Amino acid sequence: MGKLIKGIRKYIMPSVIYNRGARSICGEEKSKRLVSLVEESRYLVVHNGSHGPHIGRENPNLMNDTTLSFLEENSISG
Repeated sequence: MGKLIKGIRKYIMPSVIYNRGARSICGEEKSKRLVSLVEESRYLVVHNGSHGPHIGRENPNLMNDTTLSFLEENSISG
C-alpha cells in the first residue's frame, strides 16, 4: 500500500473508494487514508459485500445511487 499511497498523490481526480467493511482486504483504515489523499473523493462501505465487481450485484441500489450522485457532482461540462 505504501507505493500506492506515494503514487496516488500525483493524480488529481475525484474518486469513489468502495470498501467491504470488516471483510475488506486492505481494511477500512487504509481505505480512509487513501480517500484523504485524493481531493473530492468519496468513501463507501458496502458491509458484507463480496470482492470485485460482484459488490454491485449484491447491493445495486446503494452502488448505483452513490455512483450516479458522484458522477453528477463531478461531471465535466463543455
